[in-house]
Amino acid sequence: MAQRIALSKSATLEIPNQMTKASKSNISKIASEKFGKTKFLIGTIKRYPDKVFTVGEMVIFVNSAEITQQKGILKVQKLASDDTSQHDKTYSSKIVAIDGKDVLVANRIVEGINLMTFTTFNPSENFCITGFIQYPQKDYAKAKAALENLISGIKYAN
Repeated sequence: MAQRIALSKSATLEIPNQMTKASKSNISKIASEKFGKTKFLIGTIKRYPDKVFTVGEMVIFVNSAEITQQKGILKVQKLASDDTSQHDKTYSSKIVAIDGKDVLVANRIVEGINLMTFTTFNPSENFCITGFIQYPQKDYAKAKAALENLISGIKYAN
C-alpha cells in the first residue's frame, strides 16, 4: 500500500509506489549529479530536502502553499509564464486535466537540464501545489506518467 503524507492542513499526497523520498544524505549527491550547473535548482533541493523524491533517474520536487484566493489563477499563471518565456525556444506549456484537477504543465530546458514544471490549485483556488520533474530526455514519457501519478495522489481537505 502506498504511503500518504501531509502537504499541509489543506492537502495530502499519496506517494506512488515507484516514487521514493530522497534521503537527506543523498541530497548533496543528487544536487551535484543532476543539477551540477544550475545554482537555483541546487539551492531549491538543498533548502527543502523533505520535498525531494526520486523515480528512477528522475528527481521530483513538490511544494505547497496557502495563497490568497484568486478566481482563474491557473490561466493567469499560464499567460504570465508564456509571456515571460516567449523567447525560450525550448519552452512549451498547456493546462491539462489530470484526475479531475486542472494542472499547468510547462516543459523547458534549463542550462541543459530537461524540466517539467507543474502547478495545480484546490477547487477554492486558495491552496497551490507546485514543483518540477527533472528527467533525462529519453524519459519524457516516464516523466509525464510520474506527473499523472503524482497529481492523482493529491487529496484536498474539505
